[in-house]
Amino acid sequence: MFVVARVLERYYKKKIVSFLLWVWAFWLAMLNYLTLQLLLIYGVLFVTRNTSVDLFVFHETYHLVIGTAIGIISFLLSAYGWHNAHHPIIRKLEYIFPKWSGKWGDFHIVAASDVHLGTMIGKKRFGKFVRDVNLLKPDAIFFVGDTIDEDIEPVIRQDIGSSIKKLHAPLGVFCINGNHEHMGGVERADAYLMEHGVTMLRDQFVVLDEAFVLVGREDISAPMFSWAKRATLHTLLSSIPKNLPIILLDHQPAAIMETANDGRVALQLSGHTHHGQLWPFSIMTRLAFKISWGGKKINNTEFYVSSGWGTWGPPVRTGNVPELLDIRIRFE
Repeated sequence: MFVVARVLERYYKKKIVSFLLWVWAFWLAMLNYLTLQLLLIYGVLFVTRNTSVDLFVFHETYHLVIGTAIGIISFLLSAYGWHNAHHPIIRKLEYIFPKWSGKWGDFHIVAASDVHLGTMIGKKRFGKFVRDVNLLKPDAIFFVGDTIDEDIEPVIRQDIGSSIKKLHAPLGVFCINGNHEHMGGVERADAYLMEHGVTMLRDQFVVLDEAFVLVGREDISAPMFSWAKRATLHTLLSSIPKNLPIILLDHQPAAIMETANDGRVALQLSGHTHHGQLWPFSIMTRLAFKISWGGKKINNTEFYVSSGWGTWGPPVRTGNVPELLDIRIRFE
């Protein structure tokens, strides 16, 4: 039903559709924990079959008690996850780059991945994001993909663009595409963001105040959802000035070793994984990605994969905390 509501919100502006989307999204989180508890109970029954435990659980007297307990636990876990999802932390990171050129002694960046603007994360909540970012007074702001939650229509209806325009950074606001922009119509999403003061980097780079080069890769999912293609890293970096450090934005941390083996990138920022968002899916993201959440240095390249600021699907996080990255770069 959640998928049905996602389709309906594109064509119907009725509040009932948004309400149903919220209800079914929250139900998905509860369903996750209902299922886990039932699997646990039946696992216990399988291990302890033909014992008193088996008779205890199947006794009719306890069916209502057990069912009620499972429902309450699922609701409480989901409610905690809802509260957690609405209270992102500010993650402070610091990196030291060789001072190859430029006048900067340090550089201040605020970065966020997976904001997922739309019905679930609307203008009011994004307004808090804007206030938090502006209070940090960054030199530049980076959106590391999945800024739009697929369909752009709910963003337009809420005029979230007017809030995007309030973001302030002397050197600008920069953004790359994630898989959700491509799934929902990347050209319209990018056009909307650019209309409201955001610079899109689609296999492109920009030199920021002679301090470093910011490179934005097209998302790896681009060929699946649109005519867009993704350049190889070698092609992308071939025309970049060699006397400046490189910061690379790549939404999905799927090509980490390509970046590490190239050796020219000083720092790569990624997102996408949400670190599973709902426990225990973090186990799956750890298996799927070399870095599911957090920082790691491989060869000469620093990597940081963010758990993201927003949520997809259920507005609930139980496997991690949402975060806004407050990055200080020093040149020595």
